[in-house]
Amino acid sequence: MRLIAAGLFVFVGLFATVALLGSLDVFDWAPVWIVAPALALVLFVLVGLAVWLFNRKGSATRAGKSAEEHIRELERNGLLEATEFHATRAFGVDEFEDEGLHYFLELVDGRVLFLSGQYLYDYEPISGDPPQSHRSRVFPCSEFTIRRHKTEGTSPTSTVVGMCSSQREWRRRSERPTGRPTAFPKTAR
Repeated sequence: MRLIAAGLFVFVGLFATVALLGSLDVFDWAPVWIVAPALALVLFVLVGLAVWLFNRKGSATRAGKSAEEHIRELERNGLLEATEFHATRAFGVDEFEDEGLHYFLELVDGRVLFLSGQYLYDYEPISGDPPQSHRSRVFPCSEFTIRRHKTEGTSPTSTVVGMCSSQREWRRRSERPTGRPTAFPKTAR
């Protein structure tokens, strides 16, 4: 909601600037090489004001802190709640557009936990040329803890996954949603 309000603020501000300049007939007498940079400057000022006005203190940006520092700060302030899960099976689905990975985890008590989002890429394996950049899969695993921000709920930006206490891993099966129904083979009659 804040993003929409910030976008509207910039749009209305730029529209009001153009309307004011038009009512003063600036476009009739001022050269284009002055008006265009001036409007660009107004745009950048409005974007800066929107960032300042529509970001709550301490949200969105972490003021240059690493993710680990941010998590430690949330723990110190008592803003994280932890829930332990024990899974028997996991099924992962690749992203279709830009929504991130999806995991369906069957829990010991028969329930299914569904996790979805780009934050899950932080737990994917890395294989690169330098051996130092190699990392094995961290999630999903059979026993793990999910920590969530107490006041921000379950948004992906407030979820910390992957504190695996058991390293039993499952291979992630690559499934790509096709957007069309699966064709079944025809049977002979």
